Amino acid sequence: MNNFAKIEDVEKLWRSLTEDEKERAKNLLPIVEDSLRMEADKVGKNLDRMIEEKPYLENVAKSVVVDVVARTLMTSTDTEPMTQRLWAILFRGHT
Repeated sequence: MNNFAKIEDVEKLWRSLTEDEKERAKNLLPIVEDSLRMEADKVGKNLDRMIEEKPYLENVAKSVVVDVVARTLMTSTDTEPMTQRLWAILFRGHT
């Protein structure tokens, strides 16, 4: 199994990372990649084999992995997430 993206790809395609972000991204990359493989497997596809057969899919997989890692890094980890219910309570009656 090949890696779809590296830290350098995240920085080239998104932005420079802090040292803490690099550490998080290093841990996130294989999780996101395996999640893509699992989703392909659910529909009877082998993503690694598909990339071998159609090399342009390598860039597609890289783009998806970088996007998911970037979005995850943008998510705050030091506060509670705002749930849909809390959002509704805060803005009840407002349009």
